[in-house]
Amino acid sequence: PAEDECRVIGLQISLFDVSNFESPIRLRQYVERGGSSAAQYEHKAFRYLPESKLLILPVSTNWWEDDVEYFDGFVVYDVDETKDFEKKFSISHVNGKEAGGYCWSQNTLPSRSLVFNGDVTTLRGHKVYSHDLETGEYLWDINVDENRDENNSNRCYGWAWE
Repeated sequence: PAEDECRVIGLQISLFDVSNFESPIRLRQYVERGGSSAAQYEHKAFRYLPESKLLILPVSTNWWEDDVEYFDGFVVYDVDETKDFEKKFSISHVNGKEAGGYCWSQNTLPSRSLVFNGDVTTLRGHKVYSHDLETGEYLWDINVDENRDENNSNRCYGWAWE
C-alpha cells in the first residue's frame, strides 16, 4: 500500500487531543484520496466554525487518479469530535472541461471563505460562489473572467491552482 511506501495518497484532516503536549492522541481523521489543499501552506485558506463544528476547506483532487473524480473547490466538513468526520457538501468552482477549455486570465483569486447570515461565500481561482451553509443550496455565483474571449485580443490561460 501507498502508506507503507511513504507516498502521499491524499489530504488528511485530523483532530488531536493535546491536553498532554508530550503525548498527543489522534482522536479522528478523514482522508480525501488524491486531494490537496491551499490550506496546507496558507492558513487564511480554511475556516473553522466552532459553534457548528464545521470546517470549510479548499480542496483539489487529481484527475489522473483512476478512482478519484476531478474536483476543484471547497468542501464543508462536519468535524464534531464526538463522531466520525464527514462531508456535509461540496462547492465545485470549475469542472474538468472548463479548466482546460475556457479563456481564463492569468490572475486568480486566492482560496478564501466568508460566512455571513447563514451563507458561505467561497472565492477560488476565477469564481465566487454563495451557498446556504445549513442546506448546501446554491444561491449565486460570479465568474470574474466571464467576458474574456481569445478572439477579442485577450490572452488566455488555463485554470490556475494556487
